[in-house]
Amino acid sequence: MRRGWLPNGLYKVRAIPLDNLKSGTPYYSVDCLACGKLVPLFTQPDNAVKETKIEGPGHLLAVCHHCGASRLYAPDALKLVPWP
Repeated sequence: MRRGWLPNGLYKVRAIPLDNLKSGTPYYSVDCLACGKLVPLFTQPDNAVKETKIEGPGHLLAVCHHCGASRLYAPDALKLVPWP
């Protein structure tokens, strides 16, 4: 497994618009802390053969495209899951 580093700080991440998601494509996603639905944030890099584990002291600020809630997520909240 490759490792990615999220340096100390706050990083605003925009959820991938629902219209741009492709069924079966894996996306790094979080479960919304407000509504519990899956929120895809970014894709696995094209040249990555193995899953990249994101680590570090930084946090992501993401807005859920289902309920509109804005929440902070630690790197360990990210998971690589295929879109249904």
